Amino acid sequence: MLALTTHLLASVCASARSSARADGFEKKPEYKEFRLQLREFATPETQQSNGTNFGDIVWFNDRVEDFNTGERFGFVQGICTFTQSLDPVTGSYKIECEFSFIHKEGSFTVTGLSANTPTDLAVVGGTGIYTGATGVARQSTLSDNGQGFFTFGYNIKFFAIREIRLEALKPKA
Repeated sequence: MLALTTHLLASVCASARSSARADGFEKKPEYKEFRLQLREFATPETQQSNGTNFGDIVWFNDRVEDFNTGERFGFVQGICTFTQSLDPVTGSYKIECEFSFIHKEGSFTVTGLSANTPTDLAVVGGTGIYTGATGVARQSTLSDNGQGFFTFGYNIKFFAIREIRLEALKPKA
């Protein structure tokens, strides 16, 4: 009886392992390292704001290019909320931001508190080739003409899980 129970248990476990592998859940994920240096161009036309007081927001859709080659990377879209009002004397403020860098092969999302630059922000997820992204983006202000034209630089290092593919759910019959 014990031999039969052991044989049945081993058979069930082997079956569960083989079906799990077929679904891709037994495989260890492969991570790919990404190192990007990007430049964002903000203008009054691509940045909108309802003020600079606590709770006010800025939303944006800016062009992004490779910092070193000048080639178009894609664009960055996001929203920031003022957590400390703009001080007109010192020019200091704090904003909590969440935005996504969008590229033809996928996107990745960055979030965090931005006060003075440089500042580190968290890379917290992605799609396409950037699925499961996790890492750090160092943001720097490269230029600010005082008239709403900014250039931001990003030195980014993150890891992403390669090739997660799931089947779409279908309606039940």
